[in-house]
Amino acid sequence: MNIANRSKNTLDGARPQRHNHMAGPIYSICPRWGNPKERGENSALQMMYSWIIPKKSDDFVRSGKIAPFAEVRGLVKVIWKNSNLPIPMQFADAVEPYLTYCRAEKLNSPQTTAKYRDCFRTWLIPHLGAKSLEEINRMDVLSLRRELLANGLGVSSQYTIIIVLKSFLRFCAQVLHQNCLGPNEVTLPKRGKPDVITLTPAEIEKLLANINPSHFTGARLRGLIELLLATGMRISEALSLDRAIFDAGVRETEIIGKGGKRRTIFLTDRCYFWIKHYFNMRYDDHPALFVTTGFKPARLSREDISRFFIDLREKAGIQKKVTPHILRHTYCTNLLNNGADITFIKELAGHQDIHTTAKYYLGVDKAQLRRVVDKYLHYDLPGGNALDENFQKL
Repeated sequence: MNIANRSKNTLDGARPQRHNHMAGPIYSICPRWGNPKERGENSALQMMYSWIIPKKSDDFVRSGKIAPFAEVRGLVKVIWKNSNLPIPMQFADAVEPYLTYCRAEKLNSPQTTAKYRDCFRTWLIPHLGAKSLEEINRMDVLSLRRELLANGLGVSSQYTIIIVLKSFLRFCAQVLHQNCLGPNEVTLPKRGKPDVITLTPAEIEKLLANINPSHFTGARLRGLIELLLATGMRISEALSLDRAIFDAGVRETEIIGKGGKRRTIFLTDRCYFWIKHYFNMRYDDHPALFVTTGFKPARLSREDISRFFIDLREKAGIQKKVTPHILRHTYCTNLLNNGADITFIKELAGHQDIHTTAKYYLGVDKAQLRRVVDKYLHYDLPGGNALDENFQKL
């Protein structure tokens, strides 16, 4: 660790002064930092590591003499290890550990992890990847926000990218113990109330009327739509189900949803009928509930689903967007409009937080709100909510 005794690496062979204090060599290597005893050893170490390592060997000056690069790097590592400080990481180097953490610790789905990876590859790494974590500041985040706007990204897309950045910074601080910008210093774009699209009973009927259940693909699509309308499952949850549940004749089962949250789904008689009808057209023994066609069927993927819904929407002549998630919104809204308590809807939908349920579904239907006011607003005044004779004379 002590490099002061080595004279052969100095230009004139002079023996430098020995430094016994750990901070002494730091000051002697780069005296322009100031006295470490006044600045604090940790501060000097931070500056030393971030300044020395990227430089070439001929950039180092120790007491007016050139210090070899390998010698200085080794000194930094030893001093840093003894100081119990984390070694600073580059932004890009922390991405893979973060994605592994999302998958293994947070139990994010493969689709969510892939979405995060795309955010890093497309926006975050090109903009911030070359910086060390401790170098990133609020101005860098503002610059990123400006670039997102310049490229025409909508508020929803901006929100996703920035919230990934916040989560990443929290991971770096709490798990990797890095000195980095606090996630609370990163503000999210303002989003309005979500525009929740749902299907009316007439639209659902029109949708189902345009499915031909007499062949395999039609029976499969009818079974899937009936399942989504009966349970409000996310499409990833529905496609992960196995047929053994229905072969056993059970009418309720536990599933693992988003974020590893467990919940029970309940199958209606109507849903069960159409799933069994679909089974009657299957001649394979694949364990998945929904499978592809062909000689060797495989589990149906969400990428296969979108084209079925696009074609069905066009056949039914429905102007609204029709997706599996809109069927989930339809399920939750239908429960709410028919008097279900929002706490029960939260559990049935598998939301982590009741605020999510309230944000999406409270106040969606104005007619429902009108009925609530008419039914529950009573001040016990003469004439109730109607005008009495005295007011009518005005």
